[in-house]
Amino acid sequence: MVHGVASVHKAQIVTNLLYESDYTLIKASEVLEALKDDTRLHFVPEQELLSTPIAKLASTCGLASSNSAARQLVAMKGLYVNNRTVMEPRQTIQQEDLLDGRLVILRSGSSKQIVLASQ
Repeated sequence: MVHGVASVHKAQIVTNLLYESDYTLIKASEVLEALKDDTRLHFVPEQELLSTPIAKLASTCGLASSNSAARQLVAMKGLYVNNRTVMEPRQTIQQEDLLDGRLVILRSGSSKQIVLASQ
């Protein structure tokens, strides 16, 4: 039964992370544990995470098929950081965007999402 309870807790964490809009209570350690074997989790060196344009991160991590596809998503207002629309192709993630100081959720359209974690 303990294994079942732990699995339910992990599923709740992932569901809240990917489908809720209030990220104020997110704990990075819980998210990393819940997503440890999930292909949607990508580790990025912190300096790269904060200096690389979001569109490029989206293409590098597989959220968009190419840099130009990622830029098109931005132009169509279809790329999001923590549920906020990315407005400029060269926009970067800011320190205050990091959830619990470590995580960012990138979303393309309404259903394709990845989680970036700083290393």
